[in-house]
Amino acid sequence: MDQNVILVETVPLEFDLESLGCRLRIRPGQTKFMDRLSRLAEEAARVARPKAVARLCGLTILDEEKVQVGEVTFSSPLLRQKMDGLGRAFPYLASEGTELADWSLSLSSSLEQVFASALREVAVQQAENLLERTLLERYRYCSGFSYESRFAGRYGLLRSRCFCLNCWPHCPRNWV
Repeated sequence: MDQNVILVETVPLEFDLESLGCRLRIRPGQTKFMDRLSRLAEEAARVARPKAVARLCGLTILDEEKVQVGEVTFSSPLLRQKMDGLGRAFPYLASEGTELADWSLSLSSSLEQVFASALREVAVQQAENLLERTLLERYRYCSGFSYESRFAGRYGLLRSRCFCLNCWPHCPRNWV
């Protein structure tokens, strides 16, 4: 595999049920709904195989509206402005995995599908977080800007993003 490609294949899932319950507007005392969410979270953690991949790419400003990331040219004045002065980027893709998507499609209850949708989103977020930590460890850099697009298709939720990285010591957000 190309040494500039970073692949995260194993993402341990942990669901914060209290936070998910709040996001799903489950009120305190509605134990029936929380029990259902908890059961679905256990199933989701068992079947999910989220993954993420990123690639280190050169970054070239072409003109006032265009920037080239690797071999791809983007036309966006805002993107060009945000990437000014940066020399490289990590375009990436994070996915919940087909297993979790298939599992959620098999649920017959509309309520369970809503709960599963929230669990699927968390799976993608955790894949992204693990990829970012892996990039930080490997390159000692932090993300200074991210440009995101989301796709929902037959095989589930995918998220792609381009991380443009600034020098590690200059980003107080990531100081520990």
